Amino acid sequence: MPVMHSPHTRTESVSDEGNEPILFDGCDRCAQHAEMLYDLDGSHIRTLWQRMIAVETDTTNDICYRSVNEAKACQKLFLFYLLVERFGVIHPKLLFPIK
Repeated sequence: MPVMHSPHTRTESVSDEGNEPILFDGCDRCAQHAEMLYDLDGSHIRTLWQRMIAVETDTTNDICYRSVNEAKACQKLFLFYLLVERFGVIHPKLLFPIK
């Protein structure tokens, strides 16, 4: 189902390519998604998860979050990542492998 974003265009799918954020700043809906991750579809969660891994495991500091809302969401995902890594039976990077 397409997601409507107030100050930006409707997105059918989300991609980690390019410089666009996954969750935009200045958008009430994106701000809501950043606070309540359970409201996102699988495509957005997968892409946020992959972005979080890229940023949080980057040792060169060349990769960064592209919006404040994206950073808020990914910081929550990173806390979950740490719990899964510490107590899980599967490595967190394998939850949403890159296709």
